[in-house]
Amino acid sequence: MTDYRMLNAVAYERLRDMIHKNELEFDVIYSETRFAADLAISRTPVREALVRLSSEHYIDILPSRGFVLHKPTESDLLEAYHVRMASESYCSELLARENQTESAMAVIRTMRQLLERQREAGQSYQERKADFWDLDVQFHAAAVGYLQSATFDTLFKTFMHFFVSLRIKDFIGRGRNRSTLLEHERIVRALEHGDAAEAKDAVRQHLMQSLEFSLVSLNQEDGGADG
Repeated sequence: MTDYRMLNAVAYERLRDMIHKNELEFDVIYSETRFAADLAISRTPVREALVRLSSEHYIDILPSRGFVLHKPTESDLLEAYHVRMASESYCSELLARENQTESAMAVIRTMRQLLERQREAGQSYQERKADFWDLDVQFHAAAVGYLQSATFDTLFKTFMHFFVSLRIKDFIGRGRNRSTLLEHERIVRALEHGDAAEAKDAVRQHLMQSLEFSLVSLNQEDGGADG
């Protein structure tokens, strides 16, 4: 049983890593059998990994055919925005209120370190854009993880990736990386100073900006805006 769970996790992590690293393309049908062969494991753990990725909106399963990358829709982005707003603003406000506790200080230090690493990646964005957005995910995950809630963690994993979707990364990278760093700095400073109201507002403004950039990018991808 342990070996089976391990294979399931290996398949899931490998497939998700390939998605994050832009190794898979939209509108291409991928074979479950081929992935199982490439990973040298049976189809069952790969199939279960695909079901999990589908539930997290990374892919869409095509019965008897394979799977394709899930294309975020405007509805996806709006739902993700509301879920993230509720969870991240609450967790950040809580972090600020408890910023003198050992556990909160550890999380805030981690967020500061991630921000500095993200700043370095932003200086050579074209070469390190995958690193930049991976650090972005880690930054937000650290705040949500402070609550130590499996429900919040699952919601975060399900919806966060829409905002750094491979479909919109390149557009966002042309200007969003600089504003992201400024907004993250504002969040971290509010947490370090224990200003709960400022932390909540900083998160709200950051997520609103992310939503606006994402919707504009999505509209351009669909041919609904001048390019």
